Amino acid sequence: MRRLLALIPLALLVSGCDKLVGDARADEGKPHPAQSAAPAPAKSAVPVARAAPEVSEPGTRYGIPFAWEVEKDEPLAKARAYLGELLTDNAANGQLGKQHFAPFAEKQAPRATVVACADSRVQASAWDATPENDVFTIRNIGNQLTTAHGSVEYGLEHLHTPVLIVLGHTGCGAVKAAMGKLDELEPPIKSELSGMKLPPPNPKANERRAWADAVVANVNQQVDFAVGHYGKLLREQRVLVVGAVYDFRNDLGRGFGRISIVNVNGNTDTKRLRAFELALGTPVPSNAEPAAPEPAREARNVPGNPEAAGEPEGSGRREGPSTGEAPSTREAPTAREPRDTGESTLAALLRQQAEMHAAKEAKSARPGAHAETHAETHAD
Repeated sequence: MRRLLALIPLALLVSGCDKLVGDARADEGKPHPAQSAAPAPAKSAVPVARAAPEVSEPGTRYGIPFAWEVEKDEPLAKARAYLGELLTDNAANGQLGKQHFAPFAEKQAPRATVVACADSRVQASAWDATPENDVFTIRNIGNQLTTAHGSVEYGLEHLHTPVLIVLGHTGCGAVKAAMGKLDELEPPIKSELSGMKLPPPNPKANERRAWADAVVANVNQQVDFAVGHYGKLLREQRVLVVGAVYDFRNDLGRGFGRISIVNVNGNTDTKRLRAFELALGTPVPSNAEPAAPEPAREARNVPGNPEAAGEPEGSGRREGPSTGEAPSTREAPTAREPRDTGESTLAALLRQQAEMHAAKEAKSARPGAHAETHAETHAD
């Protein structure tokens, strides 16, 4: 009898558990009162910027906002608008078809490694009309090599690009920050800018000019790092290191949107650099003083003269080194291995430099070379 009485509470407990399980199963699939209606996000629900952002645990997931109602100037609305444009523009890119992508679908063969700033106003279309498979681009704040050393190494040592370009730009926020107090910046930004060592500004320069000078100084610093690290490639003439500034503010006074070369293999002499630009066949703006006077050229009798193109007379435009034909719109080539235009120019410059160096060494090594040179000078 006692055993029977002891089993009664146990039987009641089991039956109660069954009821709880049944109720839980019946509730499956029913909306939770708190989840029955998702509240529309209000304007006040936008996160407020904090000094130290919260860090989520690895693997944390958040919901995908397929639809929401917000003002058009709020972050999520801007994100949706941009993503829509991204997919629309990409759809147009996809219309180029297999023949466009086939030449570089399996392997890239760029001609230049470019270290540029991450600034949204600096895009490859400003210096290369067809950048696909032509430019190996590395971007960070302040166009720094030290923070992207591995990427630069890959471009030069594995892709074997014959030119490394460090491209700064006027109005660079990273340079401006480095000119001030880095301690006031967030730790990740401070860490990335800590390698930028800029000289003190010229006390006689105004703020805009001092900023532009600092941009050039930063480019020179990055070129110095490259020249020091890749000296073997330079001695073997396998690579050319060029420092340049993209000036969309005309702070350097050579025209809006122009790229000015400010350093070649560590050389910063202005006249030599302008001569180098002329050797590349580039047009020189009217307010840029050429390295040396050139013989007068005949005017090109072609459509698209300076006046028709909206350029002032005497704008300083010069013919390219190869032909006197009118420049045509650059078309995307069907294959990129290689494009003759820029590649032949660079190869010619490197070859001429090598030939001059070899001739000079051969002449100095020849017996009696000094006396021969003295005799030629005396005869003159």
